Amino acid sequence: MVIAGAGAGVTALLMHQDGTTDRGGRTGHSQQAADATPSRKPGGPHRTAAAGPTPAPTATVPAGYRPVRDKVGFASAVPDGFTRSYENDRVYYYSQGKRFRIGVQLQRQVAQGPLGAMRTADAKGPATYRGYRQGQVTETTHNGLTAGLWEFVWNGSAEDGGSRYTYDLSWDEGGRMIDVWISSPLGSRTEAKRHFDTAVDAFRLTGT
Repeated sequence: MVIAGAGAGVTALLMHQDGTTDRGGRTGHSQQAADATPSRKPGGPHRTAAAGPTPAPTATVPAGYRPVRDKVGFASAVPDGFTRSYENDRVYYYSQGKRFRIGVQLQRQVAQGPLGAMRTADAKGPATYRGYRQGQVTETTHNGLTAGLWEFVWNGSAEDGGSRYTYDLSWDEGGRMIDVWISSPLGSRTEAKRHFDTAVDAFRLTGT
């Protein structure tokens, strides 16, 4: 997903990581949260909470994960061993070799809202992601807030060596549109979904 202004917020949803961003993760393209979890339809409904910034999570994260408090203004949980990178106004947490790419972007809200932004990104998918297919946008909620979940498959970059699956969840909170996604090899989507759900469940705005 790319970054721009409010209208660019939607664009921001479309950048690829390979020089194109795939929510999957290569520098250069807007790879936004192209990987999200189904409206909890793939994940299950999220717990209801206040719309303003909330404190960093204090609950114990699952074994194999560690809590992170990012200087950009949020807290979450990522798998052990994942390393942070800041690219194109987005925060990424990568596994070794970037097989799994968790991304977070805090951006301006857009007129069509997070669900509309995801639908726009899906419509532009074929022009944005090589081999874009199986794209679907689901209306859902996150902490009681309206959200959009975008899932899709694309061919991946030459360096990926195969197709990738993306889960991307977007919602408005604290005056911003928040985008959290994960990208992984197609055959590892089940593991990616677990990482995605953990990151989303632990996500909190903290301020800077």
